[in-house]
Amino acid sequence: MITGLDFEKLTELKRAELFSDVVAEAPAAGNATFKLHKIVLAGSSPFFEEYLRKNPTTDKIVLPSPAVPESNKSANLSNIYKVILESLYSQKGVRELINEGMSIDNSFSFYSVADSLKLSKLKNMISQYILTSVMNPSNCSSVLVDATKLQIPEIVDKCSDLMLVDFGRVINSKDQSDRLLRLPFDSFLKVIRKDNMVVDSEDSIFDMVIKYIQMREGTPAPAGVHHDPATAPPAPPAEPPKPDAGGTAPPAGPAGTDGAPGPKGTDGAPGAPGAPAGPCGPGVPCTITVRSIT
Repeated sequence: MITGLDFEKLTELKRAELFSDVVAEAPAAGNATFKLHKIVLAGSSPFFEEYLRKNPTTDKIVLPSPAVPESNKSANLSNIYKVILESLYSQKGVRELINEGMSIDNSFSFYSVADSLKLSKLKNMISQYILTSVMNPSNCSSVLVDATKLQIPEIVDKCSDLMLVDFGRVINSKDQSDRLLRLPFDSFLKVIRKDNMVVDSEDSIFDMVIKYIQMREGTPAPAGVHHDPATAPPAPPAEPPKPDAGGTAPPAGPAGTDGAPGPKGTDGAPGAPGAPAGPCGPGVPCTITVRSIT
């Protein structure tokens, strides 16, 4: 009877650094090094397989730097790399990862390292741990920021739904609302446009939008941000050019963009100024509609 690999023995050999034929270096972890085995790495991850196919005689692999979660910027990456690389030699589950250092506080760092090494099974296992054991109503905005940064769609969707059930509590919490304001513009807009949002008043959402724009640009909220485009005041008309000595106003050139005057018209009349640059980026309009919530 063929029994296959003895994972306990394999782990023992790895920890004793016996028969290793390659060293992995992690610049993100202070250039920490790990003695490993090419055959194990190549069979565990497409990242390692591709690297070793291109460099079959190499004795060193430089590991890519993972994205840094907002909630855990000071994670002990050296230990996280150690735990994850040792997991390639065994059949570790979530319980074993927790016993060796994974926790609620650093779970996104574990996910990020696994993602950088293209360890899909490990990523899926950690994301399920985050969904079932990490995410809760009191930390959903923090989880949403990290899941958005690391591009974990299943966590983004479920966390958004959980947060919106009691969105009023989220925006009334300084810690959670501050974290929500760190979202990229598209992600923030996606959240506040959800139909199932539960708040006491639409004014609280409007205030959140104003804070978001002010934080991004450090400028007062523009007149273009309002509750309802149908009731928004019209933009003031451009000032007409002054007449010349003969009493005739020369025709103005076309309007410019981002607040700059347009090209000159005939007789040297400057063009009308264009719309000012939106706080969401040059040339990006920042009119945001906040729907009434009943």
